[in-house]
Amino acid sequence: MQQATLTTPIPYKRMRPLLGTFVEIQLLSAQDRPTVEYALNDAFAAIEEIQQQMSFHDAKSALNQLNFAPYEWHAVSNQLFEVLQLGWALQQQTQGRFYLFSGQALQNLNILPRHQDSQTNQKIDARKTVPLIELKTQATTKWARINCAMPICLDGIAKGYAVDQAIARLKANKVPSAYVNAGGDMRIYGDLRKQILQTNGASLRPITQLQNAALATSQQRHKPNHDFPSWIITPEGQACQNAVVSVQAEQAYLADALTKVFLQSSPSEITQLEKQFGVCALLTPSSHSSHKDY
Repeated sequence: MQQATLTTPIPYKRMRPLLGTFVEIQLLSAQDRPTVEYALNDAFAAIEEIQQQMSFHDAKSALNQLNFAPYEWHAVSNQLFEVLQLGWALQQQTQGRFYLFSGQALQNLNILPRHQDSQTNQKIDARKTVPLIELKTQATTKWARINCAMPICLDGIAKGYAVDQAIARLKANKVPSAYVNAGGDMRIYGDLRKQILQTNGASLRPITQLQNAALATSQQRHKPNHDFPSWIITPEGQACQNAVVSVQAEQAYLADALTKVFLQSSPSEITQLEKQFGVCALLTPSSHSSHKDY
């Protein structure tokens, strides 16, 4: 039996706690309700899969199995394989300003949990292209190996990648227009539009009218606190400049990752990076800033 289709698209909105934040999905669809609910659940399931595989906070995650046993080959999912591949490429393309091996420095600051005695005195030159991560495919199995004792943290890219995966599921389920927002990492397609505002103290200013694009915002404050515990550091373990940066790109993983890079970059370097990656960025001094959508 063929499913009924409505003539006028109807808006739907759902929210769930995932990825250490609240994930919101909105969509417009003329599909029947069971079809829409299936698409929404499938998109949230995609995000849950990324959380289970790539969480640094979860000692049982696939990422931490790599961290707990470096120098050994591990069978990994297609998603983890791809994120490691994307992250390692970005580390090389940004001369180490996007840095996968920040886990221990953030553990030492009590920002990330220490699941086991993994202290090491090993230091890495983030600018070198020595293959600290090796990836290979044998038959249909993906394999990964870390060639150092420094734990990998994917917090700077995995949330954006999860948004991209949710969007892919929505498109696969023929949802014509949708918006996914995971704590500020967002992506939208179809007829939906979102006016993005940046708050800076008591003032509000529009950043962009987001449509068929992704956007991510990261902020570095004067010091980490319980309300905003995230902390962005350089490969040398130093704090980045106190600023808020928003990056608009085609994909959320790239927008997410490049916010960390731009917080370590001068205005001229940001201009060069915008051209290199085909993105747009807005960086302003930090004054309890964030962004909102309307």
